[in-house]
Amino acid sequence: MTSGGIAKLKNGSISWLGLLLALGLWVVVEIPITWANGWLGLHSSMRWFAVLAGCVLMVGLPLLVWWRWPRLAGAKPVWRPRRKMDWLWAAGLYVLIWVIGFAVLFCLILLVGADHAKYWLIDDLQINRPGDIIVWSLYAICIAPVVEEFFYRGYLQTQLERVLPRWASVLIQAAIFSLAHAVYLLSSVWIFWFGLAVGWWRATKRSLLPIIVIHMAMNAFIVARDCPQQYQDAKLYNALGVTPEAMNTEEVREAREASHLPAEQAVPRLLAISDSPDFAAGTIAYAILQKRFGREIVPLFGQYLESDDEQRIAQVIGFLNIENITERKDDTSLLPAIRDAAQRSESSEVHVRALALFIDLHDVEGLTLLANHPKATPQIKASAQRRLDGLQQRPAEEGNGVRPE
Repeated sequence: MTSGGIAKLKNGSISWLGLLLALGLWVVVEIPITWANGWLGLHSSMRWFAVLAGCVLMVGLPLLVWWRWPRLAGAKPVWRPRRKMDWLWAAGLYVLIWVIGFAVLFCLILLVGADHAKYWLIDDLQINRPGDIIVWSLYAICIAPVVEEFFYRGYLQTQLERVLPRWASVLIQAAIFSLAHAVYLLSSVWIFWFGLAVGWWRATKRSLLPIIVIHMAMNAFIVARDCPQQYQDAKLYNALGVTPEAMNTEEVREAREASHLPAEQAVPRLLAISDSPDFAAGTIAYAILQKRFGREIVPLFGQYLESDDEQRIAQVIGFLNIENITERKDDTSLLPAIRDAAQRSESSEVHVRALALFIDLHDVEGLTLLANHPKATPQIKASAQRRLDGLQQRPAEEGNGVRPE
């Protein structure tokens, strides 16, 4: 549309047209950014290209509208606060965001229960290169707050205020901001509350710079909390060959989806994937079982070991071989169940995995069981007996069942 055509429109029509344009830009911008954050499993370089392209669009297109069609864009955003005292109010707002945000989350966790709440808060397990973690940290602290506050509060909220009451504009932009950032309920609640708080500031104080600083401080806290561990994980996974390019498989996507289910549904799926020949999928499933479910797997593993499902028993023992059950005191209670499962089983796969575990633990009772098991193969019996003979030559305290500390 030309400038002359816009000039002939009435103010009300121009305001609605400006709002529709802002919402259209939001849709166009969020598609590449959302997909780039893992929904399509893009390679690392393509993901960053899409994110940076989205940032350019979020800033460049509104600036183009303000320059080419000023009546369509409305009032330009105010950057600096009018009074120095506003910086003190901004500091108070930052504290208030944390206090009320945590209070709301705490109430929701009490309402739904801690066991269910954590599945509503966690994000997808991402595999990145160590360099990606550093770049993402800089992006989250330095670039994202400027771009997002300019677009959501400076541009989108301005268009909403032209056709809606101020309170409705704040509410709607916070909802859109939350929708663009989170998939899980508790994360969405937190981001919605943050959008409300900074939207209220924009509606009353008008200036963008203080809420950009607040946004930077919030992101800096999250980066300081999460990124050191993510960096170490990235180094480990990449050393094992689990790179972003290796993550584009159906089993990896299934493992990520399972990570957001309750333990009773997730653990069986993740156990099966951890036993997969796909090394990347198996590593991711193992990491999810270890980091996200922790102690919840112990009673479930006990149930599986007592069942007649030979494949599931083998998967449990295989996982515990990697986990090394002596490293966590809670898991030592599984040792009798493992012995019983090995005693009942006629599967050579169960016997092989149990043998490896018993050897690792110096478990005399388990090794004796396999050495005399009527259904064990001659090779398994011989291996168990050789290990028993070696243990008998050690001091008595090393042969009391479980490897000494």
